[in-house]
Amino acid sequence: MMKPTGNVQAVFIDRDGTIGGTGHFIHPRDFMLYPNAQEAIMRLKRAGIMVLAFTNQYRISRGEASVQDFEEQFREYGFDHSYICPHEQECSCRKPKPGMLLQASEEHGLDLSKCIVIGDVGDTDMLAAHAVGATKIMVRTGWGESSLTKFRDKWTETEPDYIAEDIWDAVQWIIHGRELNLKLNLCLPNESISHVYKENHMLINPTLNEINNLFKMHHINEEISEIQSLSGTTAGRVYRLTTSLNKHYILKSDEPEQIHIAQQFLNTYKNSSLLPEVLLTDQDNTYFIYTYMEGTTHFNRGPKRDWLSRLVTELFNTYVRSSDTKSWGRIEFPQRTWKEFNQISIHEAKMNIGSILTTNDYNLVQSKVDWLFHEEEKKFLLHGDTGVHNFVYAQNELIGVIDPSPMVGPILYDFLYAFSSSPDDINTETLFATFELLAQVDMDKSRLIEEALIHLYCRIGLSNKHHPDDLPEYLKAWNEWKRLCEEL
Repeated sequence: MMKPTGNVQAVFIDRDGTIGGTGHFIHPRDFMLYPNAQEAIMRLKRAGIMVLAFTNQYRISRGEASVQDFEEQFREYGFDHSYICPHEQECSCRKPKPGMLLQASEEHGLDLSKCIVIGDVGDTDMLAAHAVGATKIMVRTGWGESSLTKFRDKWTETEPDYIAEDIWDAVQWIIHGRELNLKLNLCLPNESISHVYKENHMLINPTLNEINNLFKMHHINEEISEIQSLSGTTAGRVYRLTTSLNKHYILKSDEPEQIHIAQQFLNTYKNSSLLPEVLLTDQDNTYFIYTYMEGTTHFNRGPKRDWLSRLVTELFNTYVRSSDTKSWGRIEFPQRTWKEFNQISIHEAKMNIGSILTTNDYNLVQSKVDWLFHEEEKKFLLHGDTGVHNFVYAQNELIGVIDPSPMVGPILYDFLYAFSSSPDDINTETLFATFELLAQVDMDKSRLIEEALIHLYCRIGLSNKHHPDDLPEYLKAWNEWKRLCEEL
């Protein structure tokens, strides 16, 4: 079974039975996505991979739907382009013929041997991919299970490169395989391949003896007497360590790339009084330990103007320019431009918002992104997740900032992310007063208001998904902010 290469150019995804539906024709207006299908599409886009739809839809030729119906649906889902065969009779594009793949190759300059096809039907999707030398992923949803068993005789000339449970599993395989190959490509000549391929040494449920041996190995004269498991990331684990003298530390174990970029951020800004101090980092970047900040997140914040002012003066004003000259956005999922990063962000927000806001609201935000981000921005190493959920407060004061999700972009991103991360005090008085403290940003107030609108739209999407109780205040702020933009 082959692995996807590190330079995946595009992923072609079938519709019916792969991202949703039943495997049979369903009009786009009635089509329902599978759980995690939308997130799977956006995960590929965040990784900088072109996402293309390709689908047989012969009911179009019978007048039961139109090509435009499907094109609009795929745009809504975030596909970069769609290829739709509307024919019922013999043609050159209907799968298993590779016509749609070849057309995409010509239009986008793709090397199809560096592309991946995901589908649920062996004798159409897999055969089309096989014909052009693309990597083949079969999903078990839709017709997948039957294709792999009852109808396997219809496509015996090829084997899928990976059999996925669903579209999310397929995308996870692509992303993880891509990261592995990227690491292999980055190996120094004297670095052994086995070092990269070795088993993940993430610390899961470590014992007191293991932790104390780690401290001794790194010459830290502390004895850990208690380990408490805290909430972690999708793949990672977080533990609070307590010493015999009642001091506390945090041990975070995660995928090496995540540990590396978080540790890089903390070390770059180690002089900031708001960030924890890194005590030790595993040489393979599978875990690190840093100081614990006693307090609460979210609550007991005090006035936004106060905590945001401290955030500006003690963190944002220490930011340094990034040496990365080519990419923007998340370090693990870089984009080519700052505009592209923001376009992906507002599309994700649109999917989270649903019917809470209108299409006109989305079009307004899209027009701001198109207008504002056409020039080169100054690029800094950012925290990337500066919300109240990552701010530690004690006695109504900000005392710490935790859990960086580092990215590269303009300082204003972290500032406006923080400003919009709680629904209280979203007003121009707070915005202007705290913005004046930013030492490395020069911008007129009208543009500042417009950029804040974009962040507010994205925050409403997150609120609708994770914190619906905050929605009434956010929607009130949204209407006021739209009014401000109309007056500019």
